[in-house]
Amino acid sequence: MSGWGTKYAIPWQVLIQGLKTSDHYLYFNSFYTVSILALSVFLIRFSPLYLLVWILLLIAAPLSNGVVNLVCMPRYILVCFPLFMMIGAFATKHKWGWLLIFLLVAVNFVLSGYFQLGYEFAA
Repeated sequence: MSGWGTKYAIPWQVLIQGLKTSDHYLYFNSFYTVSILALSVFLIRFSPLYLLVWILLLIAAPLSNGVVNLVCMPRYILVCFPLFMMIGAFATKHKWGWLLIFLLVAVNFVLSGYFQLGYEFAA
């Protein structure tokens, strides 16, 4: 164990542990992370494979430090700009892409509001 209560862990075990917890904040962040990973795998048809690898690395790095970083996963996912490139490529080819963009913008507004109000799960 080192500073801030972090310890090395396997990323998918951290996600599974977060999905099994009774803590609503950790459960939401785990579900959000798994949803973004599933969306990335779905959108790989619209972009090169190296973007998916980059997204997986950007998400796996904080998760490898244990459950303590699960609290901040929505904030870490915001810097996964290859994901937004994939969503943009999908939106230019399909009408449903704009619905996906609208949904993600709405989630972002809600999380930003909760962050401003001081809720933990939007850290």
